[in-house]
Amino acid sequence: LCHEKNSDHAVVRIDGKKIYLGRWGLPETNQNYDQVIAEWLANGRHLPRAHAGAADLTINELLLRYWEFAEKYYVKNGKPTDEQACLKSALRPLKELYGHSVASDFGPLALKTVRERMIEYDWTRDFINASVERIRRVFRWAVENELVPVSVYQALVAVTGLRRGRTTARESIPRHPVPVEHIEAVKNLVSEKVRDLIELQLLCGARPGELIALTTGMIDKRTPIWTARLDEHKS
Repeated sequence: LCHEKNSDHAVVRIDGKKIYLGRWGLPETNQNYDQVIAEWLANGRHLPRAHAGAADLTINELLLRYWEFAEKYYVKNGKPTDEQACLKSALRPLKELYGHSVASDFGPLALKTVRERMIEYDWTRDFINASVERIRRVFRWAVENELVPVSVYQALVAVTGLRRGRTTARESIPRHPVPVEHIEAVKNLVSEKVRDLIELQLLCGARPGELIALTTGMIDKRTPIWTARLDEHKS
């Protein structure tokens, strides 16, 4: 907080931008200073839209701010979740095509252009639809943090997903159960513990990771039918 040169104005410089607070020494000027600093801290040490000139915020700048959020949000047990990798894939064509464009100018036609690039990458239809939704999620976050007008996100919602048989995007290969004879053949090639895990999975249909994380303390043996309550599971 300082005097503006050759005037009675009070200003503060944050992120290289000068913000006028009012006349030096007035109570409301100090209140304005406290408000600016509070907003700066609440916005992850970035100026909020009201002060940062977000009308000129580029896609690259928006993605940088969103990634600071995503790295902290999409974490489980202190490690990045798979969602971080999916986000990186989804945002790559957006950066390539529109990284230097103004974020508030990004609209449905631009989103469809990004989607066409995903088709050129030979991504599956399902993954493309999921990736487009991830891009929309970025702009929803931007609206929440007053980085772009709400109309930007509302316009992107109008882009419908690719439909089977109505796009050149390839379809995912259906996943089928592993033949039982293959499972039986594997049992003789693994350790006793792994064999027990395979047999337990066949009986209860749990995911491999859920059984590996299972401990005896999670199992309730007080009734003839044992039950286990996992702290975390996908379904």
